[in-house]
Amino acid sequence: MVGRMSIAVASLDIGATDCVAMKVVGPNVSRLALGEHLARLREEAELSLDEVADAIGVGNSQMRKIESGDRKIRRSDLTVMLDMFDVPKDDRLRTLLDDLVRSSDQRGWWAEYGMLPERFTTLLSFEGSAVAIRSFEPLVVHGLLQTEAYARAISERDRRNDLTPDQAQTQVEIKLQRQEVVFGSEQQADVHVVFDEAAIRRVVGGPEVMAEQLNHLVKMASRPNIRIQVIPYDQGAHPGLFGAFEVFEFEELHSPIAYVEGQAGILYLEKAEDLTRCNLAWTDLVAGALSPQDSVRMIAGIARELGA
Repeated sequence: MVGRMSIAVASLDIGATDCVAMKVVGPNVSRLALGEHLARLREEAELSLDEVADAIGVGNSQMRKIESGDRKIRRSDLTVMLDMFDVPKDDRLRTLLDDLVRSSDQRGWWAEYGMLPERFTTLLSFEGSAVAIRSFEPLVVHGLLQTEAYARAISERDRRNDLTPDQAQTQVEIKLQRQEVVFGSEQQADVHVVFDEAAIRRVVGGPEVMAEQLNHLVKMASRPNIRIQVIPYDQGAHPGLFGAFEVFEFEELHSPIAYVEGQAGILYLEKAEDLTRCNLAWTDLVAGALSPQDSVRMIAGIARELGA
């Protein structure tokens, strides 16, 4: 699991009168948010990790995992801790944290697909809980914007995990379900994707599949919460040449979470310098890309070239 992240479901100065609701979050994000609040409350109460750990009957290392979001907590232990932190019985913060305990104990929608790598389920939880997603893709269409045929063509060429046909189909089903989670709810995230021109020029699955994919991008770009831009070849060198990355933003978040995936696996970046680097790269990428309108025209034109 990733280390401690500054994820909050409401302002860190939350009190009885300013508790605010947020988008429903997945179990991973709930644990991280809960741990963030508990760490803050413990520090404000000037209590040590050992003191709180002794009170709920766990070790110091287990208490650290609770505060980092790596370990679940029982509702009875939450009550003990909030009493130690002098949180009033009628404070809405108690209700908020109790809700987080319940949601952190629930199974994510991905559980029906069996055991998936934890770093991947963390991505699914972040993706479904984010209110904004910013992504740069240099080589392929973003998973949230892929058609079923395009997604299948990608999975069938995945040699990293030596997938069987059934496993490749499961990957496609998970990807389609991810799209439903992000775009099928009333609280849809704002999604902004910048592609390198190579991503929309590379013919994946053959001309017919690719043309369908490009027309799908044009259709998705018409939604008010989706912005698509393309960096043309003639832009030359740009910060995205160093690889794809994604930034998730959450309601009342202290700092976003950056996500990077490559041959070495999945990384989540939370350090200030890493986020600053991602934000600077993102600003340059957006500035160097075609406008959303011109980008859509380019995508539609390539689709026509493919015979669509």
